[in-house]
Amino acid sequence: MSLNSEFYGRRQMLSTAARSVAAIALIASTTIVKTTTTAEASCGHGGGNGGPGGNVNGSGNLCAGGNCFLKGTLIDTPEGQKKVEDLLIGDLVSTIGGAARPVQFISTYSYRKADPSRDWVEDVKPVVVRKSAISDNVPNRDLYMTRAHALYLDGMLIPVCNLINGSTIVVDDAEDLSELEYFHVKFESHDVIYAEGAACESLLTVSESAKNFADYYRAHGFPESEQRPFAPIHSFWGRRSQLASRVRSAASLIKESRRPLDAVRDRLEARAASLVGSAA
Repeated sequence: MSLNSEFYGRRQMLSTAARSVAAIALIASTTIVKTTTTAEASCGHGGGNGGPGGNVNGSGNLCAGGNCFLKGTLIDTPEGQKKVEDLLIGDLVSTIGGAARPVQFISTYSYRKADPSRDWVEDVKPVVVRKSAISDNVPNRDLYMTRAHALYLDGMLIPVCNLINGSTIVVDDAEDLSELEYFHVKFESHDVIYAEGAACESLLTVSESAKNFADYYRAHGFPESEQRPFAPIHSFWGRRSQLASRVRSAASLIKESRRPLDAVRDRLEARAASLVGSAA
């Protein structure tokens, strides 16, 4: 290892430790909403009186079953990229394994504001993964998705809510939208597809809260309660889990004990810091 690479590695470790210490202080002083796995399809609870298609200014569990892409998201197909809302049942979609698979169902969710003057409830706001947040030109343009939607990184499915870093992966206020429309693609079995060039999970299970669940039920009956995910799902579970993760990252300067999810989050945060620094 050269002196330059050794110095760079050491500096990266110091930066990771510093960010982790700062995050520990923040987590300890605030209440963090519990995050859940893709199977539960919600990275938090709160804010609305009604499910998809209803109004969202009260309190309740929002976007349950809504692991989806915001309207306008481009999905890779053998014929080129198509908007997710333009896909039809039977259309072929490119998957990470190289095969093109037919769409079994397109799940849809719609949210409207009860009061246009108020902000969107946190749980229905999309998370935006900025262009090149993951690697160079990945995604190839800003990718908008729900909090519980999983990215496929390092052989893991990671709900994006675990990776929010305040700069390259952030919650979007969607102030210019009076309606939020989300769509997701289901195959016969779980898979990984490309949205804006980033590897993301397909829909695992259709939720009864989907706007068009009746269409799925008429064609396929009730969805199976237990379906096997494409890859292991890694997620933090509330404040204690996040604190433990940050402690592991801070201690990695002395002894490496990070778990795979810790390492992915730290890597994306380091990339975010580098991108912000180069843009300054």
